[in-house]
Amino acid sequence: MNDLKNSEEAANASEMILRAASECGFDMAGISGLELPESEIQNYIDWLNKKHYGTMNYLRDGLEIRMTPQLLLPDALSVISAGLVYKSGDNADPGPLCGRISEYAYGRDYHKVLKKKLKMLAGKIQEMFPQMESRGFVDSAPVFEKLYGQNAGLGTKGKNSLLINAETGSKFFIGELITNLPLKPTERTNFDPCKSCRLCVDKCPTGAILEDRQINASKCIAYLTIEYRGIIPEEYCRVIGNRIFGCDECQDCCPWNRRRVITGEADFTRRYRETDLELKTLLAMTEEQYLKMFEGSVIRRAGWVCFMRNVIIAAGNSGDPSLKKLIEKFTSDNNEILRAHARRAMEKLQ
Repeated sequence: MNDLKNSEEAANASEMILRAASECGFDMAGISGLELPESEIQNYIDWLNKKHYGTMNYLRDGLEIRMTPQLLLPDALSVISAGLVYKSGDNADPGPLCGRISEYAYGRDYHKVLKKKLKMLAGKIQEMFPQMESRGFVDSAPVFEKLYGQNAGLGTKGKNSLLINAETGSKFFIGELITNLPLKPTERTNFDPCKSCRLCVDKCPTGAILEDRQINASKCIAYLTIEYRGIIPEEYCRVIGNRIFGCDECQDCCPWNRRRVITGEADFTRRYRETDLELKTLLAMTEEQYLKMFEGSVIRRAGWVCFMRNVIIAAGNSGDPSLKKLIEKFTSDNNEILRAHARRAMEKLQ
């Protein structure tokens, strides 16, 4: 069995691995080969050529590795894709005087959670197949996560560019194990979750969702509040509202996310109360307090300056003049980004 000399043994190995993934706490798992449909790879290249990646140059620079997984694992033959639901159902808008964060950011940093489970899964597989070599990834290397996930049957790419699973919706994370085992692939999911529906396209506050199931990241609020490191144009500041980390608009309006599927992962339990995210509290925070409050959280990814930039934007959109005193100190800050947004927010609250 360990040599996987024939198709029957490869199929049995795949079944054993899928059971092991469930035992490790994953909500879904599937297996695919390294080959991907040329049309889908070309769509990604076209997206890069249109420069819809904003300032995320690593997406462009990592294309060769994405196209050649053997650069990550020389003897790579299969990809094990595993998914973990993060939906808590606790993502109501707290109102203009509180900062709003994306639902996936309420719990522990998902990179840490999924990497731990992938490591556990790799250990279980190696016990069964000692010759197994693998590398695990969770947004940590240039890998076609969504394309491999779709090939493995985890879901189908929707108009908002996210994988949509018929049972769980789109609020789940994906991790991959690239391995040298010649496994039997699971069936690709070919159902179309969107058909004529265009709710996410119409609901996107900045019009970032394109007609070809792609995103113009340079307009996306999630990108602007997390990845972008500059001064956000006023046209986008107006519609950011009270969002201080990410945006769930295209997922919250999706009919597939109306299903009562809630995460069973304790690490995704909500860490922050509304009072923790009141704008007056956040504006008064020091960098040290920010680092302490969001220790172990993906919110640290934004960094102190960009996080405070987002809070200042939300304060300017709040309509509450009592916040002016807290914003005023940033109008003379040494950082140009904070200074510019604070002055703009003060003007709005006049």
